[in-house]
Amino acid sequence: MTSHSTSRPVCLLVPLLDGGGGIERATFRLAEGLVRAGQPVDLVLFDRDDPPGLAVPPGVTRLHVGARRTMEAVPWLVRYLRRRRPRALVGAMPLANLVALVSARLARSRTHVVVTEHNDLHSMWGQAASRKERVLLRLVGALYPRADAVVAVSHGLGDRLAALTRLPRSAVAVIHDPVVTPDFHDRAARPAAHPWLDEDRPVVVSVGRLAPQKGHDVLIDAFARVRRHRDARLIIVGEGGQRQALQRRVDHLGLTDDVHLAGYLADPLPLVARASVFALASRYEGLGNALIEALALGRPIVAADCPCGPAEILADGRYGDLVPVGAVRELAEALLARLERGGDPAPEHAWTRFRSEVVADAYLDLLDTLG
Repeated sequence: MTSHSTSRPVCLLVPLLDGGGGIERATFRLAEGLVRAGQPVDLVLFDRDDPPGLAVPPGVTRLHVGARRTMEAVPWLVRYLRRRRPRALVGAMPLANLVALVSARLARSRTHVVVTEHNDLHSMWGQAASRKERVLLRLVGALYPRADAVVAVSHGLGDRLAALTRLPRSAVAVIHDPVVTPDFHDRAARPAAHPWLDEDRPVVVSVGRLAPQKGHDVLIDAFARVRRHRDARLIIVGEGGQRQALQRRVDHLGLTDDVHLAGYLADPLPLVARASVFALASRYEGLGNALIEALALGRPIVAADCPCGPAEILADGRYGDLVPVGAVRELAEALLARLERGGDPAPEHAWTRFRSEVVADAYLDLLDTLG
């Protein structure tokens, strides 16, 4: 690991999300990686409570804004910047990034502002975007170029973010999320608290918020086709607003005994490590951290070839099967094939770029270029 010597902290903003989302996890892992590299870190949480199931890493200074809405954090951040004078202010997601930019401007701070984007905003908000989302999209396009650095978590997302902000593609850095932590494989080896994994029947596992983005409805429909030919089960790990609708879908298809919406788990790795097949049916991603976890654990993989992430992670299908987005029949056929033949684990070099120490060094190298 490269040596980076500094006494000024890097401030990471943790956005408000439902149910301990992947971006919160990634921010906590980045904080841990930076501290391991010798970089002091202030972890600023907008909510009054810590995200569920996430422990602040040792050596990290935790600060709570206590804001009910993200934009309410601006006065607190202005005071923080004037008092603490951090080396950099790193946001994640549009609102946190905009708050960072506005706060630094109001504080007249020399702190470097680094905005990071984890999702494809055009796909996320799409043609059915609300008025608020359309305003946010315009603000992102107008204000992100004022940041000292703009970071995307995948190359595909970098292309889209450059187009949105009208920045030169070279002005958008690509730094992946930190997924494979030093204790990654030890955590995965822990017992998986689910009775289906102790049975002889194969189990398909998927991880992701219960939201339209993740395509769980498509996965459930595809699994209904799988069940016509194979005695298998499906576990979906995650929580969100679609729970009731997805459960109704499961019940309507007669899959009540074969599909379990397992809810939020603080650490799904033991389940992923024991999956017969890992499935990702997302309509879009920024990267796809759960897919990286499955890759690093050597699981057979079937994923939707959605914008930004899966093809990049799986080397265009070399390390897992890619199927068209929303294609129920193709997804079912790929799942059946993988349940039948399994697959060889991906080589280690396929996922080392997602190690937390590699990502922390990349951020510190970026900050070094800013001065």
